[in-house]
Amino acid sequence: MDPNRHNDMLWVRAKTLLEYEKFQYFSLANPSCKVFFAILDRKMKGLPLRAYYMHKLYEYLLEEGGRNRGVPVSFFTHFLPFVAEAVISIQYYHNQVLDGKGGVGNQLEIQQNVVISNLFKDWFYDFLGAMCPPAIANELQSCVRTVFNCVDIGQWLEKHNGLYRNWREAHVGAHHFTEYLSAVLERQQLGRVESVVRSQALLCRSDRKFLSAYLERIYLTNAILYREFTKLILQLLCLPESTEASINRFAVYFGLMHQIVNDNGDLVHSKAKLTTEEKVIGDAQSDLRNRTVTLPVCLHLNECPNGEIAKFLQSRKRCISSAMQTRFFKELVNHSAIYQSIRVGKALKNLALKELNPYNRQYLLLEDMCKIADNNKYYRHFYDARVNRK
Repeated sequence: MDPNRHNDMLWVRAKTLLEYEKFQYFSLANPSCKVFFAILDRKMKGLPLRAYYMHKLYEYLLEEGGRNRGVPVSFFTHFLPFVAEAVISIQYYHNQVLDGKGGVGNQLEIQQNVVISNLFKDWFYDFLGAMCPPAIANELQSCVRTVFNCVDIGQWLEKHNGLYRNWREAHVGAHHFTEYLSAVLERQQLGRVESVVRSQALLCRSDRKFLSAYLERIYLTNAILYREFTKLILQLLCLPESTEASINRFAVYFGLMHQIVNDNGDLVHSKAKLTTEEKVIGDAQSDLRNRTVTLPVCLHLNECPNGEIAKFLQSRKRCISSAMQTRFFKELVNHSAIYQSIRVGKALKNLALKELNPYNRQYLLLEDMCKIADNNKYYRHFYDARVNRK
């Protein structure tokens, strides 16, 4: 990691922590009650990516001539970074229930997550109402509600159209959100990304519809947060339309890139003992366990239709043992699909960076954030295994 970005991220975390402390004391729970703050605690102890993105984008746009309309600077440097992290943390309580992540597997843990997520959302809206500058409260609440709506819809679509049976039967069903999503999805950009995937990976003709549905899902569950918060910052800084258009495109490509990187990393076995602020070791290969077909899984099934991964997805097994994880990982390394998916992420990184001004003093730090598509602690296991395979 670039040492300047590391120090910069530490500074942003310190500012974000100030807002987090306000939120804790604003809530109904005692801050010492760790069960209510576990996810946010983990994120705040690390280097929260979304908080840093919001802060760095603000600084980048000031360099591009942005001038805020009387909004306190602390809104951009303290408040909004925390809001972005809080939004995704609330959604992650739901995600743990839906996907069995974070050790949430039995009925008691599920019930606890449901109650905590509901309480958190109530406290969060109260916090926004009390702490957000009144002049922009409606805009911020609209932004947050759009993100919550889209992530929930994206998760619903994943469970109905993103599973192995959907891929196997080449069937992506109709849904009830078409009209709403027509106003939310950036169809032109999604089409551009689909073209990028086709240029970097080997797809069957029958996968075209499934790929489109996959890109829509990860747009809704990940890219939407970057896109909506970026739109909000742009509205508050009054920039030219041409700048707004390019930065909105950057936000979408950046969010899609990050989700594909996450989907690739999900396939590393748990023996690697890798964690993030949001993922624990036990989350390894959770997409396979849940029969969720992500981009790398789709590509691998085409390349290795009779392999161990395909046989597992066809079975009714609900658990993946450590030995199975190792065999699945070895199978992935011995074929090319995972590396095709990694190439897609790299191509999206390049697409995103083309939307930025390389002469802006903040460009290098934003570029450094995108390097996760080139290499990261998950990818290194794929690269090392490929070099050392016999």
